[in-house]
Amino acid sequence: MGETAHFIYVNARGEVSERKLERFRRDGGYLQSVVDGKHRTFREDRILAWVSDGDDAAALVAQHQQQWTVISAERVQRFREELPNRGALEVCFTGFAAAEKQALMAQAIEHGLAVRKSVTVGLSFLVCGPNAGPKKRQNALAIGALILIVPELLEMMETGEIPV
Repeated sequence: MGETAHFIYVNARGEVSERKLERFRRDGGYLQSVVDGKHRTFREDRILAWVSDGDDAAALVAQHQQQWTVISAERVQRFREELPNRGALEVCFTGFAAAEKQALMAQAIEHGLAVRKSVTVGLSFLVCGPNAGPKKRQNALAIGALILIVPELLEMMETGEIPV
């Protein structure tokens, strides 16, 4: 068990924050610890930077938040430019319990989205649940799909606007 981990982290909603874990455990690409009395798991592929003694953590958070926002905005713009050439919008769900996934799939079909069971070349959106692993995310990013969380998908289906 490690003693202390101090890092800059981006969560699934794109929020960048400073994290400091006391007595953590590394487990298959994840860091696990108790934070504020709750068991927490952090994905190592979402760690943007490790903070060393003497680093200005607040400045690192601001820097990475700005970079993450620019990257995210560029990806959304590219996606919107390519949208007319994609045909039907395709969505894949990952990291959900079976019942929740079935309900989300039914909603997506009801709103005219083509549901895929895996990341395919024409995939438009990968919707990630609490247990989503890094492999589908990496594959989706590689083909230019947008990574969404459920509230973003629901808003998009309601308003027709692609989340930024």
